[in-house]
Amino acid sequence: MDDDAEPNLNALEKIFENAKKDKGTIFGSAAIHHVDGATNLCFPVKRMISSKTEIIDDYDRLADKELVIWLPFLGFLINRCVVITVGFPDKDFFIRNDDIEYAERLKMHGIKIVLIKESIIKHPFQTTVTFNLFKKPLYYRSMPPWKMYYETRNKLIIARRYYNFSHGIKMFFGISLQVFLSLFFETKKRAYLKSYFLGILQGIKHKPLK
Repeated sequence: MDDDAEPNLNALEKIFENAKKDKGTIFGSAAIHHVDGATNLCFPVKRMISSKTEIIDDYDRLADKELVIWLPFLGFLINRCVVITVGFPDKDFFIRNDDIEYAERLKMHGIKIVLIKESIIKHPFQTTVTFNLFKKPLYYRSMPPWKMYYETRNKLIIARRYYNFSHGIKMFFGISLQVFLSLFFETKKRAYLKSYFLGILQGIKHKPLK
């Protein structure tokens, strides 16, 4: 559980109801916030529908159980048998995208991630600017320059570990676009650029996970 997350009283109970029946699957909570009477997810999720994915940010659109590609480490239950198979999250990632890296490892082992709608945690929402590029939503969230370093470095490491060339190029483009937008939205522009280029350098030099 994240340190600034506030779970509903039955949040863990709702996860356990499912986890005790399926020890080989990861189960997670829905992290929500309220805006103008609507209930939204703090982080949009990609749910799996057959071989396609759909991005959901409206809590009310969730099914009772959603098979998703990734969930943040906010409310996350991992059985011991999964840890034995997959290992622990990569401590070198420190603070950004460690949950995405772990999701990629789970996928390599055929382990599913399921969001339980009734397991709710409230989490502070970070102001987000949404864009549409080629009919796909893009999200910009402000962060301090030192986090941009880990954002860049860690995503580049993930791309090198798990993605093919074309997917890696898309991720690199996404990071670069985020830095470009920071030049408009942030005041410490030089610090952002420095963190970005340092993150690229360290991401290329980083040793593979053992």
